[in-house]
Amino acid sequence: MWYGTLGTVMYGIFFNTLSYQAKRFKKQWRRENTERRATKYSRLHGCLVYCGNHLAAFSFSVFAAVLFAAILCLTLPEYPGLVLAHAKASDSLPYFTALWGTQATLAALSYPIVFAFVAVNLQQRATAKLGLKVYLLDSGALVSGTSSVCLLAWMTFQYFFVPYHEADLVASFMAGNVGWFLLNAVLTGIFLFRTVLFLSDTHRLRAISSYAVHVALPREMALRLPTQLLLAAKQNGWVPNTPDDSDPTQPRIEWFRLGDDEACVELTSRPGLRIVDIRLRLLDWAIRLWMSRLQEAQKIEMTDWSAQDAIGRQPWLLLPICPGTPTSSKTPICSVRNAPPPGVLARTLLRWSIDLGRPKDPGDDETVAILTELVSEVVSLLEKRHSDAAIQLVVHVVDVHATLLNASVFKNAEGELEHIGQLQDGNFFRTIHERWVDEYRSLAEAAIDTIESDNRFFRKRGPSTVCS
Repeated sequence: MWYGTLGTVMYGIFFNTLSYQAKRFKKQWRRENTERRATKYSRLHGCLVYCGNHLAAFSFSVFAAVLFAAILCLTLPEYPGLVLAHAKASDSLPYFTALWGTQATLAALSYPIVFAFVAVNLQQRATAKLGLKVYLLDSGALVSGTSSVCLLAWMTFQYFFVPYHEADLVASFMAGNVGWFLLNAVLTGIFLFRTVLFLSDTHRLRAISSYAVHVALPREMALRLPTQLLLAAKQNGWVPNTPDDSDPTQPRIEWFRLGDDEACVELTSRPGLRIVDIRLRLLDWAIRLWMSRLQEAQKIEMTDWSAQDAIGRQPWLLLPICPGTPTSSKTPICSVRNAPPPGVLARTLLRWSIDLGRPKDPGDDETVAILTELVSEVVSLLEKRHSDAAIQLVVHVVDVHATLLNASVFKNAEGELEHIGQLQDGNFFRTIHERWVDEYRSLAEAAIDTIESDNRFFRKRGPSTVCS
């Protein structure tokens, strides 16, 4: 609901959460990036894709709308179920079973046969897994199939109560069922039409490209962005930043933990949870309290943390609290070097600044996985000596890569260029863009292995297509 969204926004602004900053970043990207606007889905198609990514919310919304329509018809003096309203309760059963049987027949004849046909068509390709995933989303099969199954389940539940209720109540629910059935009929027609389109290689490759830009890239950005924003928290002024980390008199704040350091703050939680969000305002207060305590301790000659031994050594505050970090029963979230530990209030704020949960597993929805499967299909064609088809597919792979690059560039609120491809992976060693480029390695190796038996890939400028 709108008030729930408003409450979430106000909560994010007050605590300056990482999720709020990530949403601002993604909103700026969607508004400024021209490639996304140029390749965006149509309104109807975009609605199908969105509902396919949020099936639970879609099912609940349709059920709520049907229930509201049934209650509305029941309260109105004249409603569409007028024929049933003047009949006996037992006489309404044939009308009910006719609609129930029609929906069951439509679902049984459409989806299994079409799914089997598309699966057989895709199974010969190296991109069968990716193709099937894109097909289910692009064709609206997930939405129409889920809606049909939900209607059947709802009518099955109603079937046991139809003979025992008054006709006007049955008529009102029948009005909602008829509306839901008509919606399913339209969705099924769209599903069949888009299935025919998907059988074309041109449309299939275009659907994969759109999926990479509008589904996979936002998911990968949502996975990588919070950690990158935390690493930039000092530069953005969300937490205290020292002017020069190399100055031994200034404290140094890092988002990792050294192996031999003993934790001075631990977080108690249930095993299996992960850090999903950080309340930066509470973290900022905790760090400032620790820095104030450090400054007071540096003025004394000897303290309980052996200040005499720390003279000339740089104080460190180590906070291994990056989003996605798994937790245990006792998870270390803070350790110090050459400095006093945080006080009671600072330790409490540190614990309160961390939000735990069970984040969604992105699975194979990453853009790297998409390029991997496309390159695998090119390699498969090269091994089968289908050089012409391989060159055509290489052109598409390069187009997908170029589209991802263009979709990653935008101007931030300060007018500076940002690039989503520069986000680092979970190991902080390579960027997403570098992993995209790595996928061409197997293509080059396959082309070199087949050069003696079939050099048409090189003669027809296959490698130059990649390099361009």
